Amino acid sequence: MKLIQALLIVVVSIIYGLPNLILLERLGSSYTPFTLSATSPIARDEAFAYGPETNYVLSEKSFLKEIYTKEYRDLPTPFIGETASAIMLAVLAFISGSVENAFIISDFIFPPIVFLGFFYFTKIFVKNKLWAMAAALTAVISRDFVAVVPYPLETFKYLTTQEGQNYLLYLSRAFHPQTSLIFFSGAVIAMARIVNNPQKITNALLLGILFGVLFYTYVFNWTLFLVFFLFVFLYFLSKKEYQIVKSLIIAGAVALFISSFYLFKMYQFYQLSFIDDFITKTSLYNVPIPLTLIRYLLLSLAFFVFFKKKDKNFYLLLILLLSGVAITPFSKLLVGQDLETFHYLRRIVMPFATLTLFIIFHEILKRSKPAADVLAIFTITIFLIYGYRVQIIGANKIAASHIKNQDMENVFKWLNRNVPKYSVLGSLSPEFSSLIPLYTRNYVYFPPTDRTIMPTYEGVEKYKILSELLGVTNEWQEQKLKDSVSYFFVFQSYNQNRNLDPNSPRRLMAQKQIELLEKNERWKEKLSNYKLDYIVITPSEIEHVKPNTSYLQFITSMNGYLIFASK
Repeated sequence: MKLIQALLIVVVSIIYGLPNLILLERLGSSYTPFTLSATSPIARDEAFAYGPETNYVLSEKSFLKEIYTKEYRDLPTPFIGETASAIMLAVLAFISGSVENAFIISDFIFPPIVFLGFFYFTKIFVKNKLWAMAAALTAVISRDFVAVVPYPLETFKYLTTQEGQNYLLYLSRAFHPQTSLIFFSGAVIAMARIVNNPQKITNALLLGILFGVLFYTYVFNWTLFLVFFLFVFLYFLSKKEYQIVKSLIIAGAVALFISSFYLFKMYQFYQLSFIDDFITKTSLYNVPIPLTLIRYLLLSLAFFVFFKKKDKNFYLLLILLLSGVAITPFSKLLVGQDLETFHYLRRIVMPFATLTLFIIFHEILKRSKPAADVLAIFTITIFLIYGYRVQIIGANKIAASHIKNQDMENVFKWLNRNVPKYSVLGSLSPEFSSLIPLYTRNYVYFPPTDRTIMPTYEGVEKYKILSELLGVTNEWQEQKLKDSVSYFFVFQSYNQNRNLDPNSPRRLMAQKQIELLEKNERWKEKLSNYKLDYIVITPSEIEHVKPNTSYLQFITSMNGYLIFASK
């Protein structure tokens, strides 16, 4: 059985690393794991969000701070809450020599660790190791299997139809859930260790450490686990299990100590005058509670009905499922906005729901071990085939998006050699601006708004200033604003149907702001408010620009890119 487990660990590693192998074979040295193309949605998130954070930690050897905007570099930021994941990738980058290599290697390393976590968690409820391996493999390959399994036809389609998809398997996405799920599943297992052996102080310390680290992995991780922790505490307090309660208090104290720096920074962040702007651009308003929560309530009910041994472990898992249901209204009540509720469900709760489904099935089949073993082998075979197929099809679909832009890369290399560290670089290209902190340690004049605490009105001002310095027409400015509305405002530019709207009230307000800055050249009054050292003009803008040499000095050109310095 240990041999099968070892083989599955290797196979999971190969399945998740396979897209990199395919793309390396097809593209050779021109392959990059990063792209901003929507054709490759997982890599897009890694390129403009998690890669820059990894590069920051690798360079600065510190907790995450404001990465994009120099004016806000010393202010508290909620992105400190992704420091632990950034450290993991930064260590790989240090060992392998680059951030790009780190994101390739992570696909081979971290999914097998998640598999092991799922396996050990399932073994708490299932003594059949082969069945536990089948459950863990299914959850690590297909977190949302639980969503289709009640429907045989949909299950067949799910397992056989991937021809139109561009998504790789869900753990291909670093940081979340690839690395953050390691900490969450580890904390859940540590909680189970306390429940089963509360006298052992090391169990309390382990839970406290993992719970505390959760605050530096993912906001959805620690908020869900906090609700879970409180419910578990109240349950065992009501049962007068004082030894467990004592261990939980110790764990909570350790977690509070570790998380105190994060909590202090978040308290400071919420005192900032522009906090409302940040909340409205990163979350949705008036989103109804998703009906899919009924699925998890029904699964909890099925677990209660079919699982006969109502011991401490049973209530632990039941509370975890119900916490996943409760966190949605809790978060909406606390924040007043919707923090993308499905992140709780799809990235955390759903894999554990799939494990619960297998635990229920085993409870039904456990009297016939041969039947359970046959079904486990069949399940392992099906999901190995499914996993390979998804990764192969997905890799071929996204291949064209993963070809390096060698010209742009050469510009970044030139900037790293010739521009002082921590300079502020401006560009009207959202793509180029998004990649600046990934490939350099410079700040961005006009950053993507959802990765910075900079208020959106300042982004509009900077956009207008850049446009005027580069001499683009008012018509071009207006069209660029429409085309890049998500880059400017994210959720502030969504309509009542929660769809991106180029003519949203926020975009129209920004257009009026631009017109006011245009009047009597009032943009010049704002020029001194923001640091700007260099401007990079990409090939896509060259035909539209007429750089104002009263403010800019030409430095160099290369492969269709022009670089100017501010006078």
